[in-house]
Amino acid sequence: MPTYDDDPRYSERPRRQARSGSSTSSGQRARSDGETRRSSRSSSRTSDSSRRRSQDERDGRRRSSGSTRSDRDRRQESRQGSSQRTQRKRTPEQERTRDARANDRRASSTNRNRPRGDSRTQARSGSTRQRDRRPRTQESLPLQLYHRLEDVLPDFIPPIFALSLVALVIFLVFILLIVPTCGRSSAKSAASVNPSDAVPSEQAPSPSSNEEFDFDMNEPHQAALVKLLGEKEAAKLLNKAKTNIDALWIAAHIDEYAFDGSETQYKLIKLAADEDDAIPFVRSYPSSYPTAGPDDKAQALSAASPSSDVPGSEIPHLYQWDMRWANTSFAENALGVSGSGPTCLAMVCQGLTGNDQKTPYDIGKAAEKAEEAVNEKLGMKASYLYDGAKELGLNCAEQYPSYESMRDALLTGNAIILDIEPGQFTSSDSFVVLTGIADDGKAIMNDPNSMEHSSRTWDLDELAAMATTMYVYSV
Repeated sequence: MPTYDDDPRYSERPRRQARSGSSTSSGQRARSDGETRRSSRSSSRTSDSSRRRSQDERDGRRRSSGSTRSDRDRRQESRQGSSQRTQRKRTPEQERTRDARANDRRASSTNRNRPRGDSRTQARSGSTRQRDRRPRTQESLPLQLYHRLEDVLPDFIPPIFALSLVALVIFLVFILLIVPTCGRSSAKSAASVNPSDAVPSEQAPSPSSNEEFDFDMNEPHQAALVKLLGEKEAAKLLNKAKTNIDALWIAAHIDEYAFDGSETQYKLIKLAADEDDAIPFVRSYPSSYPTAGPDDKAQALSAASPSSDVPGSEIPHLYQWDMRWANTSFAENALGVSGSGPTCLAMVCQGLTGNDQKTPYDIGKAAEKAEEAVNEKLGMKASYLYDGAKELGLNCAEQYPSYESMRDALLTGNAIILDIEPGQFTSSDSFVVLTGIADDGKAIMNDPNSMEHSSRTWDLDELAAMATTMYVYSV
């Protein structure tokens, strides 16, 4: 068995330890060399392991890529198979719809990617070509119209604007054509009289004879006339409109008389319905009222002359709607509407004094100058019949109306003005003149607002029941 001394590794140790400092440095070099060899072996082992890991990773990616491609291939084959199965089930109509949707998607993608500015028109034309290949039979009529407008209109005009304009035009045509036709048909059913279809123009002359007129103009406002006057009075005016051009104009333009109030409108239209000779005044009222003064050149009414055919009567018969003064202003209205008081006083003055220069216009202006002598829109107050008599050179006595008092005053040659209650002859107070006693024992009456009332004689008891006060005049 070898001993410690025989082992060469230990036999050299005392000698190494006994060496000087040079031997110590050589031992350090030997240790550093050993450490270098160990670090090199360790780095080589690390590089080998990293190479092996990199190789394993590359192999794993290849395997993963291969599996992905195989899965993708399987999905592609499955999709193609389902597509083939779906194609076998689609009808030709479904195929066209599917192609149209694909074209729409391509057109929309083109529109999203189209350039701005100068190339906008080119992109639009491209999308138009795509759109033109769509099956038009699948779209509704409004949608087809929309697309056609979009193809035709310039780029700066949206199709919805053009459609809105077309709808507005259609609506206006409906309003202008359909609605008036419905109004005329309803008016025809509301009225009981069916007059002619003629309405004259503003410049049309008044007829001098009762000829038939057939102007192709607007129809009279039959329903409005019935509402304003009632069926009986409206029928009278519509019957006159068949042969009188002025009456026809009045019936077709009743709204022209509403500017001065509904009461004045009613009085004027009713006057035209009741009095043939008042129609020229009513016709001229919208354009002529008010005039500055009486028109001496206007033709006087045929009845505006002394009624000498009645024995003992020298009182002229004047009418408030005589064209010489009818359109003059009195009591903030036309004298032809509210001038019964001045007209009655003018008749009495001319008949008893012989002064035919005192016209209804003159007496009306004198009444307006007197304090509290005129009711606004209604006419002259009854008190001026007494107060104004002295200015005209007349004597006046105010009495209670009765059969005996009226008969005695008329038989002695006096004239009487009666204050008639509202609702008897007109809707407000009115005045009439009694000029004498006829052969039948009844009173002769001059009504300044009605030829019909003036054409007959009246029982004194009947007049006494309608009157509130009588004014007896003498010279």
